[in-house]
Amino acid sequence: MTVRLGVARFGLSTTRLIIIISAFISVYFGFTIVGNRVHQYELDRQNADLEQQITVDQSQLARLQALQQWMESDSFIEAMARKQGLVMPGDHPILVAAPAATPAPDQNSGEWWERYFEQPAGGQ
Repeated sequence: MTVRLGVARFGLSTTRLIIIISAFISVYFGFTIVGNRVHQYELDRQNADLEQQITVDQSQLARLQALQQWMESDSFIEAMARKQGLVMPGDHPILVAAPAATPAPDQNSGEWWERYFEQPAGGQ
């Protein structure tokens, strides 16, 4: 009877009290459900980003493995050795001697069109 008196003191009947408590519980579960959906959406988005990153990393790995195979091949080793000036046994290197290049006359003097048209023999 003390419960009835306490509830009656606030002007709430037992039915109204049950309705208010049910409303609070419903709101709580509503927020919980919405929060879980938002969290699931974020997890799905993160999962998609990670799958895309895995695809990118797998393609990069394939390129690096192909590069590794090429760098371990005999043709790569030979090409790098020749680039450093080494020769294979039995090869006869040929050295080409060319005369030193003569400096070109200063073509920046005068007007720009003078470079494209012949000058008269007397000068200007």
